[in-house]
Amino acid sequence: MYNKNPGLPVISFNIDNLDNDSLGLILRKKYGIITRTGLLCAPLIHERMNSEDGCVRISLSYLNTEDECQYVASSLAEVARSCRY
Repeated sequence: MYNKNPGLPVISFNIDNLDNDSLGLILRKKYGIITRTGLLCAPLIHERMNSEDGCVRISLSYLNTEDECQYVASSLAEVARSCRY
């Protein structure tokens, strides 16, 4: 995670051993979670964050339920576990 204590419900991250476009596709196809991937119109920010290839961004809102937030977290954990070598 690039913003470990976000002040907004926008979370930017990568998972080791998985490029961000593939991660976004897995989240959409397998879990129904829609994300933004890549440089997100901000290549200089990614350079500063040492994520020159971009990242995955999830945006939550007050309209999301606690169960939906837990679903996102558990889905990400499942994908991350499957990418460990």
